[in-house]
Amino acid sequence: MNKIVSILKEQKSIPLDKFINIALYDKKFGYYMKKNPLGPKGDFITSPLISGLFAEMIAIWCVAFWENLGKPKKILLVELGPGDGSLSYDLLNS
Repeated sequence: MNKIVSILKEQKSIPLDKFINIALYDKKFGYYMKKNPLGPKGDFITSPLISGLFAEMIAIWCVAFWENLGKPKKILLVELGPGDGSLSYDLLNS
């Protein structure tokens, strides 16, 4: 946080995207750079890491939604969030 404090002393404000980038990804102090916060030994765990059942339920919903759209040839599934990609991996293998 020393980097953020020094910026605030100098500029009195910091854009949110810059704050988040420093807080999470700074090579020395970033949250994600110190350790892996995901999983049972981390700071938090996401549903896809607990069980593949979550992805299977989402897959069923995706198929129903895709059919409701008229089965378009092209569709994008995007996984957003703090996970490690397990949901997308499980969705593709369901």
